[in-house]
Amino acid sequence: MNKCVKILDFGASWCGGCKVLKENLKNYDGQIPIEYINCDTDDDIPTKYGVRNLPTLVLLDSEDQVLERIVGVRTLQQIYEILDKYEQESK
Repeated sequence: MNKCVKILDFGASWCGGCKVLKENLKNYDGQIPIEYINCDTDDDIPTKYGVRNLPTLVLLDSEDQVLERIVGVRTLQQIYEILDKYEQESK
C-alpha cells in the first residue's frame, strides 16, 4: 500500500456539510497534513482531482496520485478509521 503524505480537504463557504467536516478535522491529531482547498476561489485544483461534490477529502501519495476519495460528511471516528491505515504506512 502506498503511503499517504497529504490530505486535500475540498470545501466552500456556502456548503453546510463542509463546515461540519472542517470542524471535525480541527480535532484530527494524526500525522498526515491536511490542506484546505476553497472551491469558491480555486477551481484549478478541484478540476485536477475531479472533485464534483462537496465536501470531499482526497488522500494523496508522494507522487500526487489519489489513494482514496472520501465524499460527504464523516464523523471524526470514521475519519480516523479511514486515515489510520494510511497513517500506519506513513510512519
